[in-house]
Amino acid sequence: MSVEKHLNKLEITVEQANNFISANINDPKKLFYAALENAVTTDMLREITNYSTDAIREYFAAAGLDSNDLDQTHTLVNFDSGSLESLLDYDKNTEGILSISSFRAKVEPLTRHPDYVSYYNEVFFEKTYAFQVKDGVYDPEESGIKHLGNIPATDENLESIFYGSLINIFSRIDEHELTQIENFSGDKNSVEYRTLLINSITSLPIDPIDSSTLEKNVIDDAKRIIVDEHQPGGIVGLLDASFLGLAFI
Repeated sequence: MSVEKHLNKLEITVEQANNFISANINDPKKLFYAALENAVTTDMLREITNYSTDAIREYFAAAGLDSNDLDQTHTLVNFDSGSLESLLDYDKNTEGILSISSFRAKVEPLTRHPDYVSYYNEVFFEKTYAFQVKDGVYDPEESGIKHLGNIPATDENLESIFYGSLINIFSRIDEHELTQIENFSGDKNSVEYRTLLINSITSLPIDPIDSSTLEKNVIDDAKRIIVDEHQPGGIVGLLDASFLGLAFI
């Protein structure tokens, strides 16, 4: 996305953004959090200021800030799933144990946090930037999922795509493969682990997975993602820590 198009969503011009940066150049924390809160990436900052990306990263690093945090702005996925992108989709189950309402009722109590009334609702599915409230949609650049087009910016749509994608992912992973994944003791950033994930997801199970097993696997992984991976300030995209995301990030 061009910087002009993104800044237009914020209702400011490149010149105004550059003036703001120049006026606050001695306050890197202010600039960092302004960029973070408005999904302005380091590449956009380069276009606005004409400073190199390396210079921008060094500027923030000198203040103890990691500019990599600015580059994960997609609400749902920050990875390229390639030929597996069709697995990223809405939950098509309108009722029963694989429906959004059923998953919500069972997962939300598992994710309660002492600092929030509901970590599930207040943190995990609260992914809307201020400018997205105004236009009411996640466009493909904002969501990170091109084939779904514009997604109305509601928590229920985020839940639907989150659970629908996990259902599709776990429909591909049989119990033997899941045991191998869960018991993997090596480096989970290694090629070996990613290959295990990709091979498990790309192959179809010999024996169909029944709905109750699928439900359990989705609930267990939803809890892992929400509680273990998505603490405030952690991984950005709701599906970045899914097995599909871990295979490609």
